[in-house]
Amino acid sequence: MVENERGSALLVALVTVLVVTMSLLLVASFIQGQQFTFEIEERNVMIATLVDGAMAETLANLSNDEFFRGISSRNLGKGTISSEVTKSKKGHRRIRAVGTFKRWSATIDAEVRVSGPRPVILHWQYRQGPIM
Repeated sequence: MVENERGSALLVALVTVLVVTMSLLLVASFIQGQQFTFEIEERNVMIATLVDGAMAETLANLSNDEFFRGISSRNLGKGTISSEVTKSKKGHRRIRAVGTFKRWSATIDAEVRVSGPRPVILHWQYRQGPIM
């Protein structure tokens, strides 16, 4: 009967180790998923902030000079910003502002009226995705 008890104790120990291992794997998987979610959120916030900054700087320059051509690509924090301004029709400009961070890019394309005391955005489109 002693061998029977040893076998039962060994079986209980193996089942316990299996349950603990599976529990640890589930916790590790959950933590890894949370880390991935955090990294995606960080990237989205950073590229949105960068492209908004590029657009704001471009609009500020356009309010002083309606012939402003855009921002040359440059580093800003951990990312880069740039913009390009082209004439679309009389008193209007097209702006393409770009922010990049960790191999991802966000772009704002906007139609802006520059006639008047300050630039006015008539319509705009926001896109983001991996840099190809």
